[in-house]
Amino acid sequence: MPLDATFQQNLLNVTRASNAALVGNQGGTPTSITATTTNIDVQLWGWDSGALAPVKVVVNPNGSLSASTLTQRSDYDANGNMIYYGLALPGSATSSAVWQIRRLDYSGTGNLLDELYAVGSASFSNIWDNRASLSYS
Repeated sequence: MPLDATFQQNLLNVTRASNAALVGNQGGTPTSITATTTNIDVQLWGWDSGALAPVKVVVNPNGSLSASTLTQRSDYDANGNMIYYGLALPGSATSSAVWQIRRLDYSGTGNLLDELYAVGSASFSNIWDNRASLSYS
C-alpha cells in the first residue's frame, strides 16, 4: 500500500531533523528504512552521550519520533578480529529473532575484506545465538 504524501513528507522532515540532531550536523545516513501501514522504522547511526553509537529511530504516522540506543554484541576469532557484530533493542534476548547481525571477513594477513549481513538483509529478524550457522551476503 503506498504511503500518503503527508506521511512521506513527515518521514522526510523527521529523518532530516533526527539525523542532524543525532550526528551534530556532521552527516550520517539511514542504513535501513522499513515502512508499514502504522509506522516507518528508520535506523540511523548517531551520537549518543558523545560517542558514535547505533540508534534506532521510529517515525510515527503523525511525524513524531522515538529513538533508542541499541544493544551491541560482538564475537571475536582467535586472532582478536571481530567476526560477528549484532544490534538489537535494549533488553533483547540473544535467543529472540530481533537481531541485526553482520559477519566481518578478513584476509590471511588480518585486513578487513568485507562486511556481510545475516541472510543478506539489514533487518532486525535474526537470532544472535545462531550467528555462526546463518548464511551471509
